[in-house]
Amino acid sequence: MLTSKLENPTGDKIEIFLADDHDVIRRGLKPILRARNYSVIGEANNLESLLDQIPDHPDAVFIIDLNMGDTKGVQTVKEALNVNPNIKIIVYSIRESESIIQEAYNAGALSYIPKSYAPKYLVKAIEFIVDADRSIKEKKEKGEPTENISKAYYIEEILKKIAIKGTAGGISVDPRGVLTTDELDIMIKRVLGNSIADIARVKGVSSKSITYKLSKIRSKLNVPDQAGMVRVAFEFELINIPL
Repeated sequence: MLTSKLENPTGDKIEIFLADDHDVIRRGLKPILRARNYSVIGEANNLESLLDQIPDHPDAVFIIDLNMGDTKGVQTVKEALNVNPNIKIIVYSIRESESIIQEAYNAGALSYIPKSYAPKYLVKAIEFIVDADRSIKEKKEKGEPTENISKAYYIEEILKKIAIKGTAGGISVDPRGVLTTDELDIMIKRVLGNSIADIARVKGVSSKSITYKLSKIRSKLNVPDQAGMVRVAFEFELINIPL
């Protein structure tokens, strides 16, 4: 296990924890992360080891494989978040099916990077998540309203995978033409991964109110669910996808 704590160019210490049951994967990632001056502060090759070490690294970004020994799929993410629901998780997996990607995000992962993708995407995911976390902390220090870091990092290809193609009526509706300013803001916040409770807190209303407004938004857009809103947001370029 590495214990040295290096600093990134901004002066902040970026701690990375690697959890993968293949030693070759962990060895391969280390030089890539070190080149960015990230500090690999822990490793695990099975779920038990991962869960045991999570309490020691509350500020780390956890890069986690879905298959850890006998534990398969998004259960790995769920088990990790059961130990500490506030840790930041990037799934780094060989699996690329639309269903497993969506399940990982729903389980609480902040990003999903297939192992077949270039390492730059993993680095970009780390940067995005750390920047979001830093912004939240700065707002808290100033006493300003904050949004949950559940805002996820989607690379374009992943967003295309999880977005349902086509709507119930077969015609996409531009949200800017049918939604109020408040509804559009709620839609974007939800598409980016913020929970209903977090949106309600920022808006100063009840969760029930946000749930009702989301229902109206989906009705106006002619989409059945969250994935439909993601598709529309992507189609009409309402969100910026970091690449």
